[in-house]
Amino acid sequence: MNKMYIHFQTESFDATIKLYENNNEIFSISTTESLNDEIGFEVSDFNEMGINVYPHKTSNYLSYNCKIFLKNDMIYCNNHYIKIFKLPKNHYYIKLYPLSIFNKNLESDKIEVEKNNIKCLDYLEDICGRARVEVYASGNKNILKKEEYFVYLNDEKDETPNEYKLLDFFQSIFANDFKYANSLLTASLQEVLNKNAIKEYFGKFNFCKMVNYYDQISVVIFYEKECQAKVYTCNFDYDKISDIYEIN
Repeated sequence: MNKMYIHFQTESFDATIKLYENNNEIFSISTTESLNDEIGFEVSDFNEMGINVYPHKTSNYLSYNCKIFLKNDMIYCNNHYIKIFKLPKNHYYIKLYPLSIFNKNLESDKIEVEKNNIKCLDYLEDICGRARVEVYASGNKNILKKEEYFVYLNDEKDETPNEYKLLDFFQSIFANDFKYANSLLTASLQEVLNKNAIKEYFGKFNFCKMVNYYDQISVVIFYEKECQAKVYTCNFDYDKISDIYEIN
Protein backbone atom coordinates (compact mmCIF):
# COMPACT_ATOMS: atom_id res chain seq x y z
CA MET A 1 0.00 0.00 0.00
CA ASN A 2 1.23 3.51 -0.80
CA LYS A 3 2.02 5.92 1.98
CA MET A 4 -0.64 8.40 3.08
CA TYR A 5 -0.01 11.87 4.44
CA ILE A 6 -2.67 13.08 6.87
CA HIS A 7 -2.97 16.71 7.97
CA PHE A 8 -5.25 17.83 10.83
CA GLN A 9 -6.48 21.35 11.55
CA THR A 10 -9.06 22.54 14.09
CA GLU A 11 -11.58 25.20 13.10
CA SER A 12 -11.06 28.21 15.42
CA PHE A 13 -10.56 26.29 18.66
CA ASP A 14 -7.66 24.69 20.52
CA ALA A 15 -7.87 21.06 21.47
CA THR A 16 -5.91 17.96 22.39
CA ILE A 17 -6.19 15.32 19.66
CA LYS A 18 -5.61 11.65 20.44
CA LEU A 19 -5.40 8.92 17.83
CA TYR A 20 -6.08 5.23 18.43
CA GLU A 21 -5.49 1.98 16.57
CA ASN A 22 -7.16 -1.18 17.92
CA ASN A 23 -8.13 0.83 21.03
CA ASN A 24 -4.45 1.60 21.73
CA GLU A 25 -3.36 5.23 21.83
CA ILE A 26 -0.68 5.83 19.21
CA PHE A 27 -0.49 9.61 19.04
CA SER A 28 -1.47 12.59 21.21
CA ILE A 29 -0.80 16.27 20.65
CA SER A 30 -2.25 19.63 21.61
CA THR A 31 -2.80 22.26 18.92
CA THR A 32 -1.12 24.76 21.26
CA GLU A 33 2.06 22.67 21.11
CA SER A 34 2.25 22.74 17.32
CA LEU A 35 4.39 25.42 15.69
CA ASN A 36 2.25 25.25 12.57
CA ASP A 37 -1.52 25.70 12.25
CA GLU A 38 -1.85 22.05 11.31
CA ILE A 39 -0.72 18.68 12.61
CA GLY A 40 0.62 16.26 10.02
CA PHE A 41 1.99 12.74 9.95
CA GLU A 42 2.73 9.87 7.57
CA VAL A 43 0.89 6.54 7.57
CA SER A 44 2.28 3.44 5.86
CA ASP A 45 -0.41 0.85 6.59
CA PHE A 46 -3.75 2.52 7.29
CA ASN A 47 -7.04 0.70 7.76
CA GLU A 48 -9.00 2.31 10.61
CA MET A 49 -8.20 4.88 13.26
CA GLY A 50 -10.07 6.39 16.22
CA ILE A 51 -9.91 10.12 16.96
CA ASN A 52 -10.74 11.77 20.29
CA VAL A 53 -11.05 15.57 20.40
CA TYR A 54 -10.80 17.41 23.75
CA PRO A 55 -11.41 21.19 23.45
CA HIS A 56 -9.37 23.47 25.73
CA LYS A 57 -10.60 26.01 28.29
CA THR A 58 -14.16 26.45 27.11
CA SER A 59 -17.58 25.71 28.50
CA ASN A 60 -19.20 26.08 25.08
CA TYR A 61 -17.62 23.08 23.32
CA LEU A 62 -17.92 19.38 24.11
CA SER A 63 -15.44 16.55 23.63
CA TYR A 64 -16.25 13.95 21.00
CA ASN A 65 -14.79 10.92 19.25
CA CYS A 66 -15.07 9.34 15.83
CA LYS A 67 -13.48 6.87 13.48
CA ILE A 68 -11.78 7.39 10.15
CA PHE A 69 -11.51 4.37 7.90
CA LEU A 70 -10.33 3.32 4.47
CA LYS A 71 -12.87 2.35 1.80
CA ASN A 72 -12.14 2.03 -1.92
CA ASP A 73 -8.78 3.79 -1.43
CA MET A 74 -10.45 6.81 0.16
CA ILE A 75 -10.57 7.90 3.81
CA TYR A 76 -14.06 8.39 5.29
CA CYS A 77 -15.39 9.44 8.70
CA ASN A 78 -18.50 8.51 10.69
CA ASN A 79 -18.88 11.97 12.31
CA HIS A 80 -20.23 15.09 10.58
CA TYR A 81 -18.09 17.35 12.82
CA ILE A 82 -15.12 16.25 10.74
CA LYS A 83 -14.62 16.95 7.05
CA ILE A 84 -12.05 15.11 4.93
CA PHE A 85 -10.56 16.60 1.78
CA LYS A 86 -8.55 14.42 -0.60
CA LEU A 87 -5.57 16.21 -2.15
CA PRO A 88 -3.24 14.99 -4.90
CA LYS A 89 -0.50 12.43 -4.24
CA ASN A 90 -2.17 10.71 -1.26
CA HIS A 91 -2.45 13.79 0.95
CA TYR A 92 -5.59 14.08 3.10
CA TYR A 93 -6.60 17.29 4.85
CA ILE A 94 -8.88 16.65 7.84
CA LYS A 95 -10.67 19.60 9.43
CA LEU A 96 -12.10 19.26 12.94
CA TYR A 97 -15.07 21.43 13.90
CA PRO A 98 -16.28 22.25 17.43
CA LEU A 99 -19.28 20.46 18.93
CA SER A 100 -21.21 23.32 20.53
CA ILE A 101 -23.79 23.09 23.31
CA PHE A 102 -25.63 26.02 21.70
CA ASN A 103 -27.41 26.20 18.36
CA LYS A 104 -25.62 29.44 17.52
CA ASN A 105 -22.47 30.82 19.10
CA LEU A 106 -21.71 34.44 18.30
CA GLU A 107 -18.01 34.36 19.05
CA SER A 108 -16.08 37.05 17.20
CA ASP A 109 -13.07 39.30 17.62
CA LYS A 110 -15.41 42.27 18.05
CA ILE A 111 -19.16 42.36 18.66
CA GLU A 112 -21.33 45.49 18.57
CA VAL A 113 -25.02 45.62 19.43
CA GLU A 114 -27.15 48.38 17.92
CA LYS A 115 -30.89 48.20 18.66
CA ASN A 116 -31.94 44.83 17.19
CA ASN A 117 -28.77 44.34 15.14
CA ILE A 118 -25.67 42.42 16.21
CA LYS A 119 -22.53 43.20 14.22
CA CYS A 120 -19.67 40.68 14.42
CA LEU A 121 -16.18 41.41 13.10
CA ASP A 122 -13.62 38.65 12.60
CA TYR A 123 -10.03 39.18 11.51
CA LEU A 124 -9.22 37.04 8.48
CA GLU A 125 -5.48 37.36 9.12
CA ASP A 126 -4.89 37.40 5.39
CA ILE A 127 -2.09 39.13 3.51
CA CYS A 128 -4.11 42.30 2.86
CA GLY A 129 -5.30 42.63 6.46
CA ARG A 130 -9.03 42.20 5.88
CA ALA A 131 -11.85 41.44 8.28
CA ARG A 132 -15.26 39.89 7.70
CA VAL A 133 -18.31 41.68 9.09
CA GLU A 134 -21.53 39.73 9.66
CA VAL A 135 -24.71 41.52 10.68
CA TYR A 136 -27.43 39.58 12.51
CA ALA A 137 -30.98 40.57 13.40
CA SER A 138 -31.97 39.40 16.87
CA GLY A 139 -35.58 38.28 17.22
CA ASN A 140 -37.53 36.80 20.10
CA LYS A 141 -36.57 33.21 19.40
CA ASN A 142 -33.69 33.18 16.96
CA ILE A 143 -30.86 35.09 15.32
CA LEU A 144 -30.94 35.64 11.56
CA LYS A 145 -28.02 36.68 9.39
CA LYS A 146 -28.85 39.83 7.38
CA GLU A 147 -25.66 40.60 5.49
CA GLU A 148 -21.95 39.92 5.18
CA TYR A 149 -19.17 42.10 3.84
CA PHE A 150 -15.40 42.56 4.08
CA VAL A 151 -13.36 45.57 5.18
CA TYR A 152 -9.68 46.56 5.07
CA LEU A 153 -7.99 47.14 8.43
CA ASN A 154 -4.72 48.47 7.00
CA ASP A 155 -4.55 51.82 5.24
CA GLU A 156 -1.42 50.86 3.31
CA LYS A 157 -0.35 47.55 1.82
CA ASP A 158 3.19 46.45 1.00
CA GLU A 159 4.00 44.66 -2.25
CA THR A 160 3.42 40.93 -1.86
CA PRO A 161 6.47 38.74 -2.64
CA ASN A 162 5.98 36.42 -5.60
CA GLU A 163 5.98 33.29 -3.47
CA TYR A 164 2.82 34.51 -1.68
CA LYS A 165 0.97 36.08 -4.61
CA LEU A 166 -1.08 33.01 -5.47
CA LEU A 167 -2.31 32.87 -1.87
CA ASP A 168 -2.99 36.62 -2.03
CA PHE A 169 -5.00 36.03 -5.21
CA PHE A 170 -7.27 33.38 -3.66
CA GLN A 171 -7.67 35.29 -0.39
CA SER A 172 -8.85 38.28 -2.44
CA ILE A 173 -11.39 36.13 -4.30
CA PHE A 174 -12.67 34.82 -0.97
CA ALA A 175 -13.20 38.43 0.19
CA ASN A 176 -14.96 39.33 -3.10
CA ASP A 177 -12.11 41.75 -3.85
CA PHE A 178 -11.95 40.89 -7.55
CA LYS A 179 -10.38 44.22 -8.53
CA TYR A 180 -7.31 43.57 -6.37
CA ALA A 181 -7.18 39.88 -7.38
CA ASN A 182 -7.14 40.93 -11.02
CA SER A 183 -4.28 43.38 -10.36
CA LEU A 184 -2.00 40.45 -9.44
CA LEU A 185 -2.29 39.02 -12.96
CA THR A 186 -0.53 39.86 -16.21
CA ALA A 187 -2.48 41.94 -18.73
CA SER A 188 -3.10 38.91 -20.95
CA LEU A 189 -4.39 36.81 -18.04
CA GLN A 190 -6.59 39.68 -16.85
CA GLU A 191 -8.45 39.49 -20.16
CA VAL A 192 -9.20 35.81 -19.54
CA LEU A 193 -9.83 35.91 -15.79
CA ASN A 194 -12.24 38.80 -15.37
CA LYS A 195 -14.63 38.87 -12.40
CA ASN A 196 -17.27 36.65 -14.00
CA ALA A 197 -14.71 34.14 -15.27
CA ILE A 198 -13.07 33.93 -11.82
CA LYS A 199 -16.43 33.30 -10.11
CA GLU A 200 -17.43 30.69 -12.67
CA TYR A 201 -14.10 28.88 -12.81
CA PHE A 202 -13.18 28.71 -9.12
CA GLY A 203 -16.71 28.81 -7.68
CA LYS A 204 -17.51 29.69 -4.09
CA PHE A 205 -14.99 28.08 -1.76
CA ASN A 206 -14.93 28.25 2.04
CA PHE A 207 -11.25 28.84 2.75
CA CYS A 208 -7.83 28.58 1.16
CA LYS A 209 -4.43 27.60 2.45
CA MET A 210 -0.85 27.63 1.22
CA VAL A 211 0.83 24.23 1.61
CA ASN A 212 4.33 22.85 1.16
CA TYR A 213 3.35 19.30 0.23
CA TYR A 214 4.44 19.68 -3.41
CA ASP A 215 7.48 20.89 -5.35
CA GLN A 216 5.75 24.02 -6.71
CA ILE A 217 4.12 27.00 -4.99
CA SER A 218 0.77 25.47 -4.00
CA VAL A 219 -2.51 26.78 -2.64
CA VAL A 220 -5.46 24.54 -1.70
CA ILE A 221 -9.01 25.86 -1.96
CA PHE A 222 -11.64 23.97 0.03
CA TYR A 223 -15.31 23.41 -0.78
CA GLU A 224 -16.77 22.28 2.54
CA LYS A 225 -20.30 21.39 1.41
CA GLU A 226 -18.97 18.98 -1.21
CA CYS A 227 -15.99 17.87 0.95
CA GLN A 228 -13.77 18.61 -2.02
CA ALA A 229 -10.50 20.44 -2.46
CA LYS A 230 -8.41 21.59 -5.42
CA VAL A 231 -4.70 22.42 -5.46
CA TYR A 232 -3.39 25.19 -7.73
CA THR A 233 0.04 26.46 -8.67
CA CYS A 234 1.13 29.25 -11.01
CA ASN A 235 3.79 30.73 -13.27
CA PHE A 236 5.12 34.29 -13.21
CA ASP A 237 6.08 36.92 -15.71
CA TYR A 238 8.35 39.10 -13.56
CA ASP A 239 6.11 40.20 -10.65
CA LYS A 240 2.74 39.19 -12.16
CA ILE A 241 0.97 35.82 -12.27
CA SER A 242 0.94 34.69 -15.89
CA ASP A 243 -0.77 31.32 -15.54
CA ILE A 244 -2.76 29.41 -12.89
CA TYR A 245 -3.30 25.68 -13.22
CA GLU A 246 -4.45 22.76 -11.10
CA ILE A 247 -2.14 20.08 -9.68
CA ASN A 248 -3.57 16.60 -10.17
